[in-house]
Amino acid sequence: MSKKAERRRHVFLTARTVFVGPNAQIRDRKAIAAIVARHESTFQPLCQKFKTSRVIDITLSLLENRIFESELNTKLAFPELYQVSAARNLQHDLSEQHAARSEAEALEAVSLAHDKGERNDSDDQDDNSAGEQKVGQIIDDPTRKLLPDVPSLYPAYVLFEVQHKLLNTVQSLLEQCCYDWAKQWLPSVLNDRKWTCAEAVELTKWVKVIPHGKLPADATALDSKTDLRPILNATHELRHAAVHRLPTSAKGIDKMLRNALSLATALHDTSTGFKIEQLVLDFQGCLKDMQLHKNHLENELDEELRDIHRQRAALEQREKDAKATMVQQDHDNTTKLSRLFEESLTKLTSAQRTNQEGEIPPTSADKEVNSVVEDSAQDIRPSDDENKLRKSIHDRDDLEVNGANDEVIDLYDRSLTNIKL
Repeated sequence: MSKKAERRRHVFLTARTVFVGPNAQIRDRKAIAAIVARHESTFQPLCQKFKTSRVIDITLSLLENRIFESELNTKLAFPELYQVSAARNLQHDLSEQHAARSEAEALEAVSLAHDKGERNDSDDQDDNSAGEQKVGQIIDDPTRKLLPDVPSLYPAYVLFEVQHKLLNTVQSLLEQCCYDWAKQWLPSVLNDRKWTCAEAVELTKWVKVIPHGKLPADATALDSKTDLRPILNATHELRHAAVHRLPTSAKGIDKMLRNALSLATALHDTSTGFKIEQLVLDFQGCLKDMQLHKNHLENELDEELRDIHRQRAALEQREKDAKATMVQQDHDNTTKLSRLFEESLTKLTSAQRTNQEGEIPPTSADKEVNSVVEDSAQDIRPSDDENKLRKSIHDRDDLEVNGANDEVIDLYDRSLTNIKL
């Protein structure tokens, strides 16, 4: 992937959480700069990496291409964020299933204890301990055998403090929703039980006080054949998770929020329904952003691991070659030195044999070497005639220098002529 495409993807993943709703319609550079400055903590790492002006330019380009407005446009612009390997898909599914089972077991244990009325302080402490144990089970990765060396970022979780605040908020909305509905349709129940406010009634108690099949037709948005109590029961998981502080995956929370929305809709509470619907949409957007980030990080890791694997294979081959080269060079050196020692040993044994038995005839190799040496010496040794000629020339030069008569010099010249011939 080119650096330009990589920058564009990084900016999209960061800006996606901010440029939603009305912000996705912005096309003005100054307005974008103001939003980036307002969300400094979100954009600061990105601006330090790519410079603020470039981040703003890329964000403007994404807005003009309507990338933030459509999931389809996002998939077309960044298909790699939605492409997950088959092994990763299976790993994600197994992790989500494992988390769902762990959460269901924890909720079932809490629900049974709640139904039996075992909810004193010590029981609450035990419930918290059980919840903490479930956290360990959720965090534990059941897919180690599938991808033993590759960690998974799934299932997705929000920070627990955010989860607790969210579930408590929705629980309060539902309790108020049920109380307001009961004031209109079941006022006698409230008077008999002296429930004077929404806070006086736990969410799980409403299912026990609603008369089965005795509600007016327009009391709920359900048809006459649909019972309200299963919808109320579905919200108990939210209450138990909130009260007993049970860590829940993002998908589990999304399910709880949708169940809460179903109850508000069934009770004709448009105000509460609108609030919960906004929470559902925002949470689902957050969950989608988390999934895209996780896919991006896992894909980057997988590519990095593949590159490391290739480098490791090359290094392993290089290591094998280096070891083989060392062994081969050692063998060659051993052979060479052994042969040299063998020659020395042969000469030594030959000298010992000469001392014991007399001179031993030279080997063919020795004869060949001696012949070459003698020929070379013969080539460079001067002959007798050459020596005579040199001496005669020297003597004649001496006579001429010493003033000998012409007859003597003439005699030496004839002698030199005879030597040359």
